[in-house]
Amino acid sequence: IFLAHGGPINTPEDVKVILANTDAHGFVGASSLERMAVESSLTALTQEFKSLEI
Repeated sequence: IFLAHGGPINTPEDVKVILANTDAHGFVGASSLERMAVESSLTALTQEFKSLEI
């Protein structure tokens, strides 16, 4: 069984591309799944703060 894992895999779309273009049978998210949720929410929150008129 070949599984994809690593840095450049950041979205479900990334996994789709990898699965479609390699012999990988799946994806191991590990700690990156925890990081992804935090990064996207922090990005949205930062953009919200930056949009405030000072």
